[in-house]
Amino acid sequence: MCADKTWIEKADWFRRQLEELLRDTVQLANRRVNSWILDSQELVTEFTIPAEECTEKLSGVLIDSGISRQEKALRPGQRIQVDRELVRAVDELNRRALRLLNQFIEFKEAFCGRLETEGFLRSTTRFWLNTS
Repeated sequence: MCADKTWIEKADWFRRQLEELLRDTVQLANRRVNSWILDSQELVTEFTIPAEECTEKLSGVLIDSGISRQEKALRPGQRIQVDRELVRAVDELNRRALRLLNQFIEFKEAFCGRLETEGFLRSTTRFWLNTS
């Protein structure tokens, strides 16, 4: 099956949108995260950035490791003040994330539908299930 530039461009658009959302989330989180979360290494481990670099090299898909570096540089907050501005910012992040997720679901469904139309899913499913 040949590469369809439209699908590739749309997938790349999703990657860029997700990276922007993540950058904004990390920026908003700085000095608002509890120290125990940062100390737990749940956000970034010693393997995160090397894995991103390896994945980028093997797949050819650009990965912004700067986001992981920003996460690694997060500073904890002492007494986090929840004000209207913070609530508005978090609400907007959540709305953006939901819109992006819904758009991605539609994209994935359309993509899988295209694969099925072209017979790709049926043939690979038979291969993996070893059925005729």
